[in-house]
Amino acid sequence: MTNLIGKAAAAAVLALSLAACAEDKESSEGARVVKLAVTGVQAGCCDSAVADEVKKIAGVASVAFEEDKTGKRAVIRLKPDSFLSLSKMQEALKAATASMGKAMGLEYKLDEAKVPVDAHVAFRTGPIADKAALDKALAALKGFESSSVEEGKAVSTLTLKFKEGEAGNLKDALAALKDAKVDVKDVDFLGAPTKK
Repeated sequence: MTNLIGKAAAAAVLALSLAACAEDKESSEGARVVKLAVTGVQAGCCDSAVADEVKKIAGVASVAFEEDKTGKRAVIRLKPDSFLSLSKMQEALKAATASMGKAMGLEYKLDEAKVPVDAHVAFRTGPIADKAALDKALAALKGFESSSVEEGKAVSTLTLKFKEGEAGNLKDALAALKDAKVDVKDVDFLGAPTKK
């Protein structure tokens, strides 16, 4: 009888493990990753405060941090068919600053000069009146190759393409769009597909 209970317990553990693996596989299919440089994140408690707030954004599956000589980046895994908007990320960083950063004398912000702009970033804009001015402003971006605009009634979607192996950065792209008098409503980070 004891042997039978032991086998039943082992079978239950195996079934739970298989179910967890299947659930993890299902949640990772179609998942995309966004990496954003964040300033002010200095310790584990900072990581946790920022991650807790970012995880509250609809479509975010998980948040981790990676660090190298250029600084810390939030590695945000999105749920399938989701994106992360710049405005929601900024709100999350403000909330994390209020909950933890201020007590430590820190402010958490995106380092826009280190946030890459590539085919996985879309700018939501108002109508683009002067396409020649837009083309001229974008041409000044290092490595810029072309742009694509999907015109909507109230909002257009602009994506930028850079030369192979190069990417622009958010700070320069926003400045170029401002120079071209393009009203940027928000920026959507679509995320790069995860590698299998």
